[in-house]
Amino acid sequence: MSTATYLKVFEDTRTQILVENNAQTIFDELALLANSGDKFERRWLWELLQNAKDSVPSEQQVDIDIALTDNILTFQHSGNPFRKEEIIHLIYHGSSKKDLDDKSGKFGTGFLATHLLSREVVISGFMDPAQSFCFCLDRHGASSLSERKSQPLFVGVLTPQVGSKSLF
Repeated sequence: MSTATYLKVFEDTRTQILVENNAQTIFDELALLANSGDKFERRWLWELLQNAKDSVPSEQQVDIDIALTDNILTFQHSGNPFRKEEIIHLIYHGSSKKDLDDKSGKFGTGFLATHLLSREVVISGFMDPAQSFCFCLDRHGASSLSERKSQPLFVGVLTPQVGSKSLF
């Protein structure tokens, strides 16, 4: 096996192991949240509000719109566009705000609490004013293996669309 081939196989295996470890962490965190009772069942709204506020500088206000139609809850805000690191943290769990003193959400568990409402969450937004995105996080997995298979970046559903539309 050539050095280049060996390095490619090594990198592919490394990625697979990281995804497996991440899937296990998400699976364990969801189980912990589900078994925590009332403590997290009502926290999801505050976590979404906190994430919206954290998307802008601390002195700036953010507009929020919450709608419930049929069985669909929609949460929108006028905050800044997503950075690619923020999108990846939503998918793979964690926080892009750990080292930012002016942000309140630093622990990476907040958004995961929304999965107590629904194991399937559709996320759409903007990465910059001209590039939108939309993907579904499906956390229905009954095991870390099924969680790993449902992580969207590996099945190519994170597809930016050209065009800009204001949320408000």
